[in-house]
Parts: sequence; C-alpha cells; structure tokens
Amino acid sequence: MPETHRFFPASLLLGCAGLLLSGTALQASQEARLFVDFSKSPDATVMNAFDLCILRADADVDLEAAHALGSRIIARINPFEIAAGSDAARAAEVLGIPMFEGVSPGSLRLDATHPHWTRLVTRVLVQKTAVRGFDGVLITGLEGIGQEAERAALLESLNALRAAFPDKILLLDGAFDLAREARRTVDGLLFTGFGNSAGTASARRQEQQVREAARLGMKAYVVGFADPENPGDLDNRARQVRELGGVPFFTTPSMDGVNLGPLREVARRVLVLHSGPVQQTFTARFLHGSLQWLGHEVVYRDIQARESAPQAHASLRGVIFDHSLAADSGKDLAALVRHLAAAGVPVLLNSLDWLAASGQVLQAELGIETGGKMPPGLKLRPLPMESAFANPSHAEPAADCRDILAVKAPEDARLVLSLRADDRQTDQVFLAPWGGVWLEPRALEKGTRIQPLSFLEAWLAGAAPAPVADTTSQDGRQLLVCHVGSEGFDAITPRPGLPMAAEVMVDEVLAKYPLPFSVAVCEGDLRGWTPGHAPAEALRREV
Repeated sequence: MPETHRFFPASLLLGCAGLLLSGTALQASQEARLFVDFSKSPDATVMNAFDLCILRADADVDLEAAHALGSRIIARINPFEIAAGSDAARAAEVLGIPMFEGVSPGSLRLDATHPHWTRLVTRVLVQKTAVRGFDGVLITGLEGIGQEAERAALLESLNALRAAFPDKILLLDGAFDLAREARRTVDGLLFTGFGNSAGTASARRQEQQVREAARLGMKAYVVGFADPENPGDLDNRARQVRELGGVPFFTTPSMDGVNLGPLREVARRVLVLHSGPVQQTFTARFLHGSLQWLGHEVVYRDIQARESAPQAHASLRGVIFDHSLAADSGKDLAALVRHLAAAGVPVLLNSLDWLAASGQVLQAELGIETGGKMPPGLKLRPLPMESAFANPSHAEPAADCRDILAVKAPEDARLVLSLRADDRQTDQVFLAPWGGVWLEPRALEKGTRIQPLSFLEAWLAGAAPAPVADTTSQDGRQLLVCHVGSEGFDAITPRPGLPMAAEVMVDEVLAKYPLPFSVAVCEGDLRGWTPGHAPAEALRREV
C-alpha cells in the first residue's frame, strides 16, 4: 500500500524525526524522509513534510519557518566551480587562488590544489550557508576530481569543515571512492539515478555502493528517476533501496521538486465549478461544511467569471459540478468530465441540464439515461433508502414534479434516492464508479432529503483516506482556542425553565463540542455581587 502523509492547509501535522547518520549531526530515526529540489523556488508546503531537504544554496526559501516545523535543510554547493563576479570569486582573487574558465556558462574553475582553497571553502562558501541558516551542505562537482592533489585537498577541506562546523551535516554527491577515507567526517552520500538501468552492471555496482556505504556507518540517500505520467512500481523500488540500507526519494531527472514518492501527498482539495455568487450554490448551502468536517479544502471556480483554470487533477480529491451551471456550458463541461473520469477523480453532478444539452455521447459513457422533465401534476414519493443516507429532519412526504428530470441511473450504480409516481420512476441521487449524481432542484427551498456527511463519505470512499483537519491553522504553527467572554453569564434566557446564560453555555456549547475553550469570568459573578443571585447561580462550576 503506498505511503501517505498528512498534508492539510488546515493542519500540517508533521512527524519530524531525526535521521541516523554518522557523526554528531543527526539523530537516529526509522522514519527518515528525503526531499531533493534544485529549483530556484521550492514549494514550502511540500518541504514541510520531509525531515531532510536538499536545495540549491541560493534557493528562495524561508529557513526559519522550515526549522519551526522540524525540517533540516541542506545547501548544495560546488567548491570547485563558482559564479563569475560572485563574492566567492572576489574572495578567491584576494587569496590569490588561480581561476580558469568553468564547464558551466558564466562559471570559474578554482585551483583546488592552492593552499588557500580550503580556507575559501570553509570561510566563504560554507560559512555563507551557515549564516543564512542551512543545516549543512551537499558537496557536488566531485566527478571532476582527476588529480591526487585535488583528492587530498578535498579530504583536508572536509576535516576543516567538520572542525569548523561540528553541528552541521556534511554530504557528498556520489564520490563513493572517497567513502572509506571520509567516513569519519562525512555523514552520508547522495546517489542519483538509482534503479533506472535495472539489471545492468552499472545498476549492480550502484547497489553494492549503497550497501557498502551503509556498512561503513554512512547514510546513503538515494534519488531515483521516474516519469510522472507512468511512474511504475515505485513502492517496490523504495523497498529495494531500504533493503540496501538507503533512504529513497523519487523525482524527475531535472530534480526540480516533483515529488513522486515514496512519501506522497493525499489530495484533499475539492473543486467546485459553478456560476454566479458562491453563497447561492448548492455546494455552499449543503455540502461545504461536511466537506470541511471530512478534512477537505473546498475551492470554488466561477466558470462565467473566467477565474483561474482548475488545478491539475493530481491535486484534486474530487470535482463538484454545481446546480448553478448554465445549460449552454455543456460542451466544455462534458470534455472536463470525460477527462476527470479517465484520471480517476470522482465527479459529483448537481445538475444534468447541461449534460442533456451536450448530447448523448457522454451520457452513454457514464451510463446515464435522461428523458426530459417529469409530466406536470405528478406527486412523486421517495422509495425506501438506506438509513445512513436519510436526513431525519426532512419531513416532506412527497415531491412536486416541477423541475425534476427523468433520470435512469447506470446499471452498476448505488441508488440513494429514487422518486416514483404510478409507473414512472426517476433516480435523483446515486453513486457510480466515476462519482455520482445529486439532483434536488427544490432543495434550496425545501431542504435536502439526503444526509450530506454520509453521502460525501461514500462519494470519496474510493480514494486514499484523507486526514481530518484539526484545530491548528493553515501553516500548523498556531492553535485555535475558542474564547468565551463573561458578559451576560448571569442573564436569564427565554429557554424552557428560564435557565441562566451560563447554564445554556455549558449544556449547549462547552459540553457539546470537544474544542479547546478558554472562558473569561467576571469577579462580581464569582463573589455573588450580582443582585439577586448567589455565586453558584451566577456561574456554574463546570464553566
């Protein structure tokens, strides 16, 4: 079963454990989570779910916020090539270190055999990342080491870095041939492209290197590549990496922040496509609260206002086509429904007027049959439904046939609400493999016959379980505390028995909702200074 992690805007619950690496830099943990992103602007929300994030040294990232959520951030640096005109280039010129044209455009190659090169690496390159707040460095560019003198200079610089920054994490990009000599100063190695040539001599050699690095007491961070559209069995590849003693992460060859696993986001955004004011939509009136209770983020898009395009289906838990959508939107909406159904994203249709106008092709694909409006004058009565879906507060025994569409659900549908009059039947609410339909055109006036919470749970049941948002804020750094003011606690309410406001507050709020409450009380109420009331009457002890 694929690994998942709790990602919520309402709550980022992060199990931020340490990592087991040699030296004093990291602590032991079996839950090490690796993330690699060499783009200029990494996604902070994604980073928050990982223990160790490797970024470029000039990445636009709030390190303080990342540290507050338990993440450790590593800066990638190349001590052999620096940017022309940079602070490091000016420092190298002052120190007299020879510089040559680098491999990358606009870069300069440093002479690593110069006596002051170690000083430049320690006091300029790495010091700059430490001042900014990075927790360590990943040293790259090691594939270009060709001289024994450069090798010796690198080992010397690693010893100097460990002495200067004993609390920082030191990683090497590849360079397994240095593992034995550097194992006392370096915390781990990064292997890239792992498993992309399975069965070859190169793949077997890399597997042996990962296993040997773990045997030497170093952590092996393993980055494999995959196609986002056809990733293959990444769970099995992750298992193989762990068996070798490595920590897996899968992304694209560009390593620009695409997270393919093994830790994956649980999509929890529900997109609502509608027309007109949000407050007047069926979703806002009947579904929004239940969706939030289930831990989902509800995103509204007005198709007439041409708001920003719907998010990629990979980030969506479901899509609701609200009853407010105009019938002339059929062609565009039909194509979107077809795309979402093919992608496995549950679809909920609150109206079929636009579907009927779009033609018979999509209806046939979904298995729905529509036959126009029901004849006037019929009194449609609901057929018995599952008790879990029935709304006990809805007492209307029969339905007026006005605006009710004749619909036949697919053969494999799970019927929730069907209305019948004589020999005529219409399926108004049902669940299907591609999502479901909820048609109650009179709901805005009469209320709905269906229990939204139960129906929405069943509608989204095919996806991975989503966490329910707790009472922390969007970034997970603040706690919601419900506060009750003291004014009016001694007032008499018009409820049966004329209870005091304090009693009503206890019985109908504090005792009913398991939220963290704080209550401000008035000294006069506690001391019985309110005329006509004793302290026990003015403020119940439970408050």
